Amino acid sequence: MPEGDTQVLTREFGTFRKDRELMCQFLQQHQIDLVVVESTGVYWKSIYASIIGFGLTPRVVNARHVKNVPGRKTDTLDSQWLAQLAHCGLVRPSFVPHPDQEQLRLLTRRRDTVVKQIATEMNRLHKTLDDSGIRLGGLISDINGKSGQRMINALIDGESLQDIRSLVYKGYAIKDRANEESS
Repeated sequence: MPEGDTQVLTREFGTFRKDRELMCQFLQQHQIDLVVVESTGVYWKSIYASIIGFGLTPRVVNARHVKNVPGRKTDTLDSQWLAQLAHCGLVRPSFVPHPDQEQLRLLTRRRDTVVKQIATEMNRLHKTLDDSGIRLGGLISDINGKSGQRMINALIDGESLQDIRSLVYKGYAIKDRANEESS
C-alpha cells in the first residue's frame, strides 16, 4: 500500500479465550503492530493479557481521554476513532503494572481490607459488650488481648463474675511477679 494510505478492516470478536486468540491471529495476519484498548471496568484485562501473550504491543487508554465527538456512538465508530488517534500518535497510554506488581497490589489491597474488617468486628464486640452492661474496658486495657479473650470465653461459658474478675487479678499478679524477678 502506498505511504500515507490507510486501510480500514473491521471485524468483531467475542471475549471468550478462543475468540481472543482468533483476534490476535487476525492482528498478526494483518501485521498490526499497535493495539489500542479502552479501559472500561475490568473487561480490558483478559484482552490485554491475550494481546501480550501473542507478542503484540497493546496500549490501554482511558476512555475519557479519547472521547469521540458527541453523536451516534457505536463500537465500530469508537474502534475507528481509536485507530485514527493511534495512527497520528495521539493516544496516551495508561499505566498497566507488570503482572508480578499487579499481584502484589492485589494482595496488599486484600490485606488492607481484611485488617479493616477485623478492626470493625473488634469494635462491634466492644460495643455489644458495652451495650450489654459488660464493661471489660474498665478492667483491662485491651479486651482483644489474651486476658480479654479469656474473660469473654468465661462469660460465654457462663462463669460467675467473681471467677471472671479473678482472671484479671491473676493476670496482674503474674505480670507483677515477672517484673519483680527481672529487677
